[in-house]
Amino acid sequence: MDASGGDREIAMSLVSLYFELTGSEIAKLEEAIRTGDSATTSAVAHKCAGSSVSCGMPVLAVMLKDLEKASAQSMPADAPERMQEIRKEMSAVRTAFEAHFGCSFPA
Repeated sequence: MDASGGDREIAMSLVSLYFELTGSEIAKLEEAIRTGDSATTSAVAHKCAGSSVSCGMPVLAVMLKDLEKASAQSMPADAPERMQEIRKEMSAVRTAFEAHFGCSFPA
């Protein structure tokens, strides 16, 4: 994480903040998908994609950007499956960061 200037504690704080804030946005995203709210799905996916890019999580960012684009006009039929894949990727990224830093981050 370039934003940390190489400081391990700052990097850990940034990663923790990402998971805390993005976790609450992902909950909003899941609710929007559940209720068929394509406008909110697109907006929240956009926000999460940007955060993911900024924090060096390109695969997750692409998945979120794809969901954003797909839901721009209407809710895609595969939105729940896309959300499951996003959750899996977030979990894999969290696990990698936890292994790297030797600590746990918010789920």
